[in-house]
Amino acid sequence: MKMKMLVSLLILLSLPQKMHAQQRPNLNGTWRLNVALSDYGDLQGPSSRTDIIEQHENAITESVKDIQKHQAQRYVLHFSTDGKETIFAHGTGIHVAPVTIQSISANWQGDTLILKEAITYDESDLLATYRYTLSPDKQKLKINLILGAPKPAATFIFDRVKGQ
Repeated sequence: MKMKMLVSLLILLSLPQKMHAQQRPNLNGTWRLNVALSDYGDLQGPSSRTDIIEQHENAITESVKDIQKHQAQRYVLHFSTDGKETIFAHGTGIHVAPVTIQSISANWQGDTLILKEAITYDESDLLATYRYTLSPDKQKLKINLILGAPKPAATFIFDRVKGQ
């Protein structure tokens, strides 16, 4: 009897830790690119960008508005965070100059959202990996872009728009 009580107590004490470990960072909100803190490496980065992220359990919608080479772009990404790949039919990929997104998938690794995009750039197929990390104070969102090499090709730093 004492053994059953001890096991029950241990299970109850471990529940809050397990429940906390399963909670994911809340990326909801409007995020404005901080150009001064961002590092585009050898890539041409946007001169401005605003992302609106709507996160509902395992589904994320990311609406992006940016200015790249003095040209405004808008696009919307819909994806699940369960690792399931969304493939766009031939010719219907999302065009984000200078690339076209052919498929997208995402999953959580700890507190980091890993987003993978199969892209076409200059008639070459590539895998772009984005690592979304929220700062401890939840006011900055860092997105590292990885293109093959382990070192990020670019790092985008976003500030949370006040009131979000």
